[in-house]
Amino acid sequence: MKSSLLFAWVVGLALLTSCQTPDRGERAERPTADKLEETLSRLSLRELDQAALVFRVAFDKSLESWQGPGDLVVAGCSIPGGLAENGLAEVRPWLDRRATEEARRVVEAPKTYKLPIDEENCAKDCSCGLGLRILEAAELDKQSHSRVKDLKRLRTTLESRAELISSERAEFCTESLTWVCSSELLKQLRQKK
Repeated sequence: MKSSLLFAWVVGLALLTSCQTPDRGERAERPTADKLEETLSRLSLRELDQAALVFRVAFDKSLESWQGPGDLVVAGCSIPGGLAENGLAEVRPWLDRRATEEARRVVEAPKTYKLPIDEENCAKDCSCGLGLRILEAAELDKQSHSRVKDLKRLRTTLESRAELISSERAEFCTESLTWVCSSELLKQLRQKK
């Protein structure tokens, strides 16, 4: 009798624990992470780069800030340093992945490939880094095509232009990127906190 009662108790306990739902924090965290991934997957390479720029500027401002939250306005909204840091951590892997995908296109068709940036004016809109990221991911030094020499030269040009973009210029570039403030991406990041 005792062994059957013990067996029933163990089975009941096992059933009870297997049917338990996670606490609210665990339940809310998973769908938010899934929604964030889905949101990131819908952003274009250019949008990922712009979001990364906004988060980088916001993070830099948070490090320099001594006046408080009002000093952290970027692209028309306040993005605290911790949120900016989390945003960068979420966006960068997607940006790297998309740049690598774009780099494959460079390798597949180096003669006809056109970077998704305005190469001549990239310092004005702070997109030189995106072009550079794509060309670096293409590993041009391992390629042997006649157009590769031109792409290597372009990579060097973009590198020098990207280095000239000051923090003030980067902040100026974010002024036109107000879409980030009303984006699903920022909403999901705020919920993830």
